[in-house]
Order: sequence, then C-alpha cells, then structure tokens
Amino acid sequence: MHISLVGSINIDLVFRVPYIVNNGETLHSASHSVYFGGKGANQAVAASQLGANIHFIGKVGKDNFGEHAINNLKNKGVYVDSIRKEGATGQAIIQVTDAGDNAIVLFSGANFLVTHFFKQSTSSST
Repeated sequence: MHISLVGSINIDLVFRVPYIVNNGETLHSASHSVYFGGKGANQAVAASQLGANIHFIGKVGKDNFGEHAINNLKNKGVYVDSIRKEGATGQAIIQVTDAGDNAIVLFSGANFLVTHFFKQSTSSST
C-alpha cells in the first residue's frame, strides 16, 4: 500500500513535573526527555511500521532539529524526498505529571509554511 501523508513534524521536549506550573511560578522538573513528534510524523511512522510505503510531505527547519527529524523518519522507513527545509523546526514543550495530566506549549515553526510550499509547487509546475 502506498500512502502520501501531509502533516506536522515536531521535536517534543517533555518535562516530568509534580504538577502543572502556575502563572509566574518556576517549577523544577524531575526529568527531561526529547522525542520526535508531530501528529503527521507519528502517523507516518506507525503506518510504515505496519508495512505501508509512506511518502511524507511537510517542512522542517533549517536547523539541527530538522535534520534529526528527517533522519528519524528515514530510519523508520518513511520516504522523505518531499520534506523541505525552511525556518525553524516545530517544537512542543510538554509538562507531564505523575498522574498523567499534561500541558503543552506548541511552536508550529516550519509546519505553518507547508501551505506556502504547495502554492510554490503548483505555480512553478504550470
């Protein structure tokens, strides 16, 4: 099965906290982890691991996060030829409590530039 997937690619910075931080407060984290994320990228990896040929369309930044994200997708069997680099890679800061509650701050970065990418591709091919 061949699937073309358009979606977001993020780097998730996850902090384990005793509770979600309050306005104006500084809270120490028990641990910190970095994950590859983005709903589109996660779906692409899952479908690839189930045996589908996934061609991902999206954008990452011209930064180390972007390069790492592309390599991660490639290592998971996702075709990355249609991923372009522009701006900064999307990131999420995620607070997670031991009870499983979470709060997320999202920086969309290059993900918000995908529409522009399609307009360029369409106009340059006509």
